Order: sequence, then structure tokens, then C-alpha cells
Amino acid sequence: MRILTVVRNLKRGGVQRMAQNFSIAYRDLGHDSMVLGYLAGGERQSFIEQRGIGVCTAEAGLEPALEKARAFDPQIIHIHRDGLTKPVETRVLKALKRPNNRVIEKNVFSRVDFSEGGDLIDIHQHMTCWCLWRWRRCLARRQREPLGIVLPNVVDPDAFGRASDGQIADFRRELRIEPGAFVCLRIGQPSPSKWDPANISAFVQLARLDPEARLLLVGPSSLIQKQVQAVEPGIRKRITELPMTTDDQRLSTIYSAADCFLHAADIGESFGNVLVEAMMCGLPVVTCATPHRSNSQVEVVEHRRGGLVAASRSNLGDALIELWRSADLRRAISAQCRERIVERYERLKVAAIAVEVGKLALATENRDELRRGIESKLGLTTRVDADFARQKMRELVGTPSRKEMLMAYTRNTPIAERMLQAVPRLSHWLGRVS
Repeated sequence: MRILTVVRNLKRGGVQRMAQNFSIAYRDLGHDSMVLGYLAGGERQSFIEQRGIGVCTAEAGLEPALEKARAFDPQIIHIHRDGLTKPVETRVLKALKRPNNRVIEKNVFSRVDFSEGGDLIDIHQHMTCWCLWRWRRCLARRQREPLGIVLPNVVDPDAFGRASDGQIADFRRELRIEPGAFVCLRIGQPSPSKWDPANISAFVQLARLDPEARLLLVGPSSLIQKQVQAVEPGIRKRITELPMTTDDQRLSTIYSAADCFLHAADIGESFGNVLVEAMMCGLPVVTCATPHRSNSQVEVVEHRRGGLVAASRSNLGDALIELWRSADLRRAISAQCRERIVERYERLKVAAIAVEVGKLALATENRDELRRGIESKLGLTTRVDADFARQKMRELVGTPSRKEMLMAYTRNTPIAERMLQAVPRLSHWLGRVS
């Protein structure tokens, strides 16, 4: 099978990392794999090429790159994008789409493309059921209903794992952390959207109970740094900032040296690679639901299986304290969270399913027949209950915010989706509710 992975560029973002991982997994499964960076190349290009995968980028112009992609004659085109209407992506899809190939869109942010570009996509891949629920609520009625499926990100089990006891002890000594101290960790890209003040507030709540508790911040945004400076001095001295690193081995040591991964993000998570990395290292997660934004962290972590999930940001500190108080709960979660991640997201397993989806799509042009085949033969989810969001928010730590739940249902409608795409700043303002 000839599979073309399409992504805007090959820089170090999370979307690009997943495009890279899928393309390599296709190659490792024995398929012909090629990558198209339709805007530019980037740091990941040489790594992909070293794995024997052809790469074409728009460094010398889009049309020459498209010519190389057409010459590859892909049977499956797997495009990784945010889902929104973009003229350049429509141009790319129109240039590559043929009667004898199929387009699978990995829709990162569960947005709806109402343009002709959206009509060129055969299957819309969503990373969680929450993403699918959100996307389906925003669909306008069409003559041909789009087909969405739930198929997660791919995870390389060899990339992250628990460090040795010696490495952990050395790291904690390096930061002058007492052997028995409870350590909270937050890692994220230094973007305001990837952080939330609730991370600091929750730790302060714990620190007033535990005089030895520590908080490590890796890559905090400038707003979080300002918040830390406003914390009372006795607690502030127990907060340590570390520079961001792209070294997976170093990150594995940092994850392994902590007792919990404390997580709150302004925009939530459409998947949450950082959550997966933490759990791959046996680190329990404490996160909070954000139903009015992306909310896949609720599914990826799973309450009391990969950690604890607070019903809202205001309950994050309560969830953190609950985990802190129970060493037995921490040990139980730590003992099985890596196995859960590998079972659900292992790269070759997920990529093989994506290939089978493509094969089924190539075998039929009937959308209903394809849906039934995907459900019956592959066991994938293509529909979720209308009340899915309320069901998913039950039995968490605390009570969901009524305002956020109302926003989850009113924001995710076809009319609201069109309005928010037309006025992007309105989208950001409406999302920032407490």
C-alpha cells in the first residue's frame, strides 16, 4: 500500500510529531511511505529520511512538491490538520485526490471544514470519543453525511519509560529534593494556551498541608512565571523552574522522579501527548475537565485508572490532595498505567488499523456500507450518544461547572461553529469561562 502523510511542515510541534510517527509506522509495517510538508520542511525531515521515507516539501514552491507527491501515486492520503478551512489545504487535496485513492483526515481540534475542501475527505479521524462528539454536534446537514471515526494518536513504547532508581536519586539530589518529599510535575510548551493558573493554585493548596511538597515546572509560560512570583515566599521557594528539553531520555528521568503529573491547560487537550508520556513512565496524573474546550484528557487519563480527574479547575487541588493522601492509590495506578497506554495506543497496532480503514474505504464508495464495515470488522466508534458529554463528566472529583457544561452544548453547534470561524477572537473570548 502506498501511503502519503501530509502535514503543514516538519517542525517540532505535536501535530508534526504524530505525522512523523504515523509515517514511520506505515514504513515499519511494510508499506511504501512518503511525507509531504505542504508549507515547509523542518527539524524532523532528516530523521524521517534516515528511516528510508521519501520527503517532499514546499521549500522550492508548492507545485514541485505536489508533482513529487503525484508521482508517488498514493492509495491513501493521510492529512494531519486542525480541521478548519484553509485554501492551501484545499489546493493540496484537489491536486492529489483521484477516484482510485482515499483521503483520511486526522482532525486535531475537531473543527468542521464547511468548504469544498471538507468534501474531498472520505474519513475524518478523531483521537477520542469526546472529539467525535464535539465534531458531530457542529456538523451542518449535508446531502452526504461525513464519516467520522475514533482512532487515537500512535505511541512508541521505546520512547518513554521509567528511569532507574539510580537516575531518579541523582536527579532529585541535583535539585536538592528530599528523598521522601512529594513532588508534583508540570511539563508543557511555553504557550499560554498550554498552561492554566489552576496548576499553581492547586499546588499552593497542597503545600499548605505538606511543608516538604515540591513543584517542578518545565517550560512554563510567562504568565505562569508571573503567577509563581506572586506566591507567598515560603511556598514559592519550593517551586523550581526547569528549561524545556526535547531529549526523551531526559524527560523520562524527570517524569520518573515525580510523584504525580499535575495538569491543567487553558484549552484542554485534544489528545494530550504529555499525559501519555507521563503515564508511560508510571507517573499518575491529576488533571481537570474542560468540557467547554477540548476535553480528551478525561478519556486518555480515565478517572482512577491513569490518575484522578477533577470535574473542574476549581476542584484540581482537591484531586491532588486525594492522591497525595493515598500512597496505595498512587502505587496501584503507577503499576498499571504504562501497560494501559501501550495496549491502547501502541504505534504499529494503531497504524495497522488506519491502513485497514483505508482498505475498506478503497473497496466501496457507499458511505453507509463503509461505516458498517468499519464498525463490524474493526470495532471502531463512528457515533456517540447525544448526551455523551454529561455521561463522561459523572463520578469525577468535585462537581462540573454549570457554566462550562452549558458552554459545551451551546458552543458546539453548526451556527456557533460558523460564527466562531468567521470571528476567531470571539472563539477565544467565549472559551475563557470559569
